[in-house]
Amino acid sequence: MEAVYGTDPLTGKRVCPLRELWGLEAKEKLSPVLSEKLCRTATATFSYERAAEVAQTWGVPMDDSTLHDCVRRKGRRAEAQCEKRVERALSVETRAEVVAEAKKSVPRGEFSLVLMLDGWMARERGEHWGLKPRGFDAKRVEWHEMKAGIVFRLDQRAETQSGRRVILEKFYVCYRGDPL
Repeated sequence: MEAVYGTDPLTGKRVCPLRELWGLEAKEKLSPVLSEKLCRTATATFSYERAAEVAQTWGVPMDDSTLHDCVRRKGRRAEAQCEKRVERALSVETRAEVVAEAKKSVPRGEFSLVLMLDGWMARERGEHWGLKPRGFDAKRVEWHEMKAGIVFRLDQRAETQSGRRVILEKFYVCYRGDPL
C-alpha cells in the first residue's frame, strides 16, 4: 500500500497524514498492526530470534535486531502512558477526575479485596548488548527491579465440579521502576 505524502503549505515541512494517524516515529517502517503482532510474538516466544523465525512463517522477513527495536519503542510508549496516568493521579488539579472515573467502575456495597504483591530482579539487554570485542568493558546486561500485584474480590472465588478452586475475575499490574 502506498501512502500519500507531500509538503504542508502552512509549515513547509514534509508530512504523511497516514503516518501521523498511525502515530509512527520518523524512521519507523512497521505498521501498528504488524508492530503489535511482532511484539506479542517476541513476548510469547521469549526470544527475538525465535520471534523472527515465526514472522518468517507469516511471510514477513524480519531480523532479531529489528524486533528488538520494535519492542523497545512499544515499551517506551507504554512507560510514557504509565507516567501520564500516575501524574494525573498525583496532580491536585486532576486527582478528582481520576477518583470520579475509578468510582464509576467500583461495584456498590461492601466486599473483601485480596491483594498479593511481590518483587524480583529482571535481567535485560544492556545498552551495549551486541558490542564487540568481548573484552571491552561495557554494560551488556542490566538488572531492573520489577514489582507485581494481583487483586481480586473474595466473592469472585468458585470451585469446579472436581473441587479445584478458581478465581473468576482478577486483575494484575506489573511495574518496572523506582517506587513512587
